[in-house]
Amino acid sequence: MKAMHYKVSVIIPVYNASRYIPRCVESLMRQTLREIEYIFVEDCSTDGSFDILLKTLEAYPERKDDVKILRHGKNMGVSVSRNDGNAAATGDFLIHCDSDDWVDVTMYEKMYNQVIAEDADICICDYYNVTKSGTTRIHPEIDCKQDQWKVVRDYIRWYWNSLWNLLVSRRAYERCGVTIPEDITFTEDFFLSCHLFMAARKVTAVNEPLYYYYLENSASIIHNLNPGFMKQELSCVELLIESMKAKGVYEYYFRIMQWRLLKANAALVFTNRFEEFRSTHPESLRYILSVPSTYLKPKVKIMLLLAALHLDFICRCWSGVIRLCFSRQLLKYCSHICSAARRSRSSIPGLFSMRFPPEKWVFLSLSMPAFREENLGKHRTMGTAGFGGSFAPIVQYEFLVLGSGQRRCFQSGSSFIPICCDCGGANPEKKGKMSPIELKSIWCD
Repeated sequence: MKAMHYKVSVIIPVYNASRYIPRCVESLMRQTLREIEYIFVEDCSTDGSFDILLKTLEAYPERKDDVKILRHGKNMGVSVSRNDGNAAATGDFLIHCDSDDWVDVTMYEKMYNQVIAEDADICICDYYNVTKSGTTRIHPEIDCKQDQWKVVRDYIRWYWNSLWNLLVSRRAYERCGVTIPEDITFTEDFFLSCHLFMAARKVTAVNEPLYYYYLENSASIIHNLNPGFMKQELSCVELLIESMKAKGVYEYYFRIMQWRLLKANAALVFTNRFEEFRSTHPESLRYILSVPSTYLKPKVKIMLLLAALHLDFICRCWSGVIRLCFSRQLLKYCSHICSAARRSRSSIPGLFSMRFPPEKWVFLSLSMPAFREENLGKHRTMGTAGFGGSFAPIVQYEFLVLGSGQRRCFQSGSSFIPICCDCGGANPEKKGKMSPIELKSIWCD
């Protein structure tokens, strides 16, 4: 039997996605385009994702010959998974899909037909951000009809760069000649996708949302950010700048790359590391006021400007103003939850109290008997949170499982205190499960 010539190769990195992988696989296997190669790269998951993947694939025997499964002997990280998947792909065009997301069944056929009709190297599509409250359509603001260097400029300027809504030709990958550095596991798709855009001769688009980006996976990197990840983002920007300089095109993208540097360095201000912020790429400081609000919110730009002007004390005061506004908004939001809980007449007990700065502690006292006994007395990392829809402040916090009815202590790594009232939303990395909680009362000490 003659081997099939694949039009599209889909690379799916898999790591601890047992809850979501069936939905992802089903949407992939039901694609209307027949000539698709699926490459699953299993990165030594610890939650049974591999077994669930195999079981889900059994329902699609007609696609058996189209599936490749690469399995790492140890956890290597998402960048290695993407590189390995790209190296194993044989299709004319390559695209990625995250294992906790899913796609429209016509996605790859529509994008392939568009990229062939336009004789382009890249096709980009709209997508949905999916949360518990619903879906939001996102349209990348890129004009594909202008000169190619301007298309690249628009793409770099776009605040959310990814590989899962880009169908890229093999020849663009070959001209690009770049793999993702193995030590980068955050914004790795920004690094590679920008290089691919610079290598492309032409870009086209399908102005239709075809990808569903799921934002509620607590195990996702985006929900577990830390200062190390912020440094990785800065490294990605710096490496891209070096590449642009080597190609002699840096002058075309200079201002945008300064914005990117400011965005990556903003976390230094939120952790009161003002001198480090001023000394890291000081040439970018003059572009603070021109940064688009999609990168940095106005209140964050004010903080950066104060830090750049050596007004550290005022910057701390402004930080306190934002923190106070945040606490009032949070109290108001939680009050609405409490009212809803009383109206539902639920008998689930719960008590929530908050202590705001100057102390950097938040106390949460709840009756949660569903914590497993083996977790008692152990610190469990909950990840990080952002504020105000921007990428910052990024803070870390932990909790200590003490037992039913006892006090849980959350500590923040900065002056901002992130709290999620929905236990499902503030889902820690744990083996046990929490009971659902409704708030009876709330106050601020």
